[in-house]
Amino acid sequence: MSRGVRTVDDLRDRCRVDSLTGCWIWGGGRNDKGAPVVRIPAGVLRPDAVVMAPRRAGWLLAGGSVKPGHVVLRKLCCESDQCVNPAHSASGPRGEANRMAGKRGSYSTPERLAHLTRARKKSAIAPHLVASAEAAFADGASIREAAERVGIDRETARRIRNGDHIHQTGGVMPGASVFAWRPAA
Repeated sequence: MSRGVRTVDDLRDRCRVDSLTGCWIWGGGRNDKGAPVVRIPAGVLRPDAVVMAPRRAGWLLAGGSVKPGHVVLRKLCCESDQCVNPAHSASGPRGEANRMAGKRGSYSTPERLAHLTRARKKSAIAPHLVASAEAAFADGASIREAAERVGIDRETARRIRNGDHIHQTGGVMPGASVFAWRPAA
C-alpha cells in the first residue's frame, strides 16, 4: 500500500514531466468519477489524513496557502489541465479561475457551452420582472422574499439587487449601434 504523498518530490515522482512545457502530468490515482486525487498522510498538511486534488496538494506542499473562498487554479502559461506543477499554479478566487479558463478557451467545449446556455436561459427574465424585483427591494424585501414575490431564482434576484442584471446595465455598450460606425478616414 502506498504511503501517500509527503513532499513535492513524492508528487512529481507520480507524474510524467513534459520537458518542453515543464508540466507535471498527473499519473497517480483517480476517484470513482475519474477525477485525479492524491492521498496526503496524517501530519503532513493536517492532523488527519486527507484526499485532495493533486494540483491543490502540490500548491500546499510547495508552501502555498489558500484563503477561504479561494481555489488553486492553473496559470495561463500551463498547457495541460492535468498539470500539478506548483510553479504553474496560483491561488485565487473562483472567478479568476473562470476568467483564466475562458482566456485559454477551456469554455469552448460543447458541454460547457450547453451548460452556459442553460444558465443564461435560467436567468433571462422580462424587463417588467426586473422592475418588479426592484420595487420589492425598495420596499425592504430580502433576496429570498423578492425572488418568491416575483417568481425568479435567488441568484437573479441578487443580481438585480446589486444592479448587475443585463436589463439594468444596458447591455455591453449602452448607446452603441452598428449604424453609427464609420470607417477611419
